[in-house]
Amino acid sequence: MADQQPPQGTPGPGQPQPPAGRPVTPPAQPAQPVPPPVVPEPEMTVEERLDRMRFWVRFAAAAAVLAAILGGVALVAAIQANDKDKTDASDVTALSDKVNALQSQVDTIKKTTSTTASTTAETNDQVKTLKTRLDKLDSKVSKLSGDVSQNSDDISSMQTDLQDLTDRVDQIEKAQEKNSSGGT
Repeated sequence: MADQQPPQGTPGPGQPQPPAGRPVTPPAQPAQPVPPPVVPEPEMTVEERLDRMRFWVRFAAAAAVLAAILGGVALVAAIQANDKDKTDASDVTALSDKVNALQSQVDTIKKTTSTTASTTAETNDQVKTLKTRLDKLDSKVSKLSGDVSQNSDDISSMQTDLQDLTDRVDQIEKAQEKNSSGGT
C-alpha cells in the first residue's frame, strides 16, 4: 500500500499542502488556435463570366447616364450663373469650354459603353458557336460509339460463324478419311 499514489488533485509526499477546504487544480494550459481550413477558389464557368461582363456593361451604361445627367445639371447651373452675372464674353467662353469638355467626356463614356456592349455580343456569339460545335461533336461521338458497338457485335458473330465452319470442315475431312480408308 505504500506504493500507491495519492488521489489526483492532492499533493504527494514532499509537496506543500494546500490550505484546507480548497481543492488543488492543475494549471490551465493555453488553448492553441486552430488555423482556418483552406478552401480553394472555384473556377468561373463561361456563364459566370458572361454574367460578370453583363454586370459591367450595365454599370458602364448607368455611369454614362449619370454622367449625362451631371453634364445637364452643370449646364443648367452654368446658364443660371451666367444669367445672374452676365458680365462679359470671357465668362461665356469659359462656360462654353466647360460644357464642351463635359460633352466630350459623355461621348467618351458612350463609346466605351458601346465597345463593351459589342464585345459582350461577340462573346455571346462565340459561346453559341462553341456550344453548337460541342453538340455536333457529342452527336458524332455517340454515333461512333454505336458503330463501334455494332462492329464488335458483328465481329463476335463472324467469329462464331467461322468456328462453326471450321468444325464442319473438320467433320467433312474425317468423314472423307473414313470413306477413303474403307471404314464402315
